[in-house]
Amino acid sequence: MSAAQKLFNEGIEQGIEQNIEKGIRGMLKLGMNASTIAAAFEMPQEQVELLIKKIKREAPVQRVAFYTTR
Repeated sequence: MSAAQKLFNEGIEQGIEQNIEKGIRGMLKLGMNASTIAAAFEMPQEQVELLIKKIKREAPVQRVAFYTTR
């Protein structure tokens, strides 16, 4: 594998991880727990819990009120 291809692949992996973290942050704001998030992303719960800790260290997550209309 060339150096350019290796850098490209690393960038793709980093982008995927950032999007997963963004999704987890959004789910936390809606009040979802780690097991629900793990099921949604089809990831091990332990991995999700590690990402949640990382997210909370970087910036506290503020839950949002969730209202429905009929």
